[in-house]
Amino acid sequence: MKSKKVVVGALILFMSISLCSFSQSEPIAPTPPMGWTSWNPFIDKINEQIIMEVADSMVSTGLRDAGYTII
Repeated sequence: MKSKKVVVGALILFMSISLCSFSQSEPIAPTPPMGWTSWNPFIDKINEQIIMEVADSMVSTGLRDAGYTII
């Protein structure tokens, strides 16, 4: 039973050291992923035309140049 506690304690120590070193690493991306991900207005009526209209709108309004690249 005592050896099980030692193993669990060592595991917790290892995980906390790993998390501390991970939090100080370089960011994965310079900005968070940004884009149009709201399906709520369309629910089950989504189609290629709607997606293309949204993509065209993102380009024409300058959102793509601002970093919004996910559709």
